[in-house]
Amino acid sequence: MSVKKGIFFSGIGIGIIVSSLFAFFIMMGTQSKKVPPLNPTWEKEEIIAKAQELGMIFITELPSATEDWTEEEIIVKARELGMDFIEDHPQDNQVEEDSMEIENNMITVHIPSGSSAIAISKILTEKGIIKDPESFYTFLLEENATKKLRSGQFQIPLGSTYEEILWILQRKEKNT
Repeated sequence: MSVKKGIFFSGIGIGIIVSSLFAFFIMMGTQSKKVPPLNPTWEKEEIIAKAQELGMIFITELPSATEDWTEEEIIVKARELGMDFIEDHPQDNQVEEDSMEIENNMITVHIPSGSSAIAISKILTEKGIIKDPESFYTFLLEENATKKLRSGQFQIPLGSTYEEILWILQRKEKNT
């Protein structure tokens, strides 16, 4: 069964034209129907109403899980979860002027109990031991040492490297 080339290509051409017309009429038929836009613009009130229809609740409607917790319980729970945060009471992290003494190129610094790594970085900056609290905090993160710092009185030599400061802050508290 042999088919001539002219008839074969004519059949393919007619098939392409017929299928194109068929696709065109289908497309025209769907455009005549009202199709909602893909990205409708809704007002805030409409979104809230739709969310409530779907049974969603808002955070303002939830009872507070920490309603009866003391501040100490919240801090303990936050630390259990691995949170490292800036203390809300800056007066706890302030160092008395007489606790900062410079003798023999050593600065005596008091780190209050419960101070976070961020708070310690800021104290060291205030005392002139380090220049940039963010870079020291980043160093502590890289060394996985944010939870290994101790409180107390420390003598830190001027010009100490981050490694030396970390080593000093991880030692046992000095009695003064």
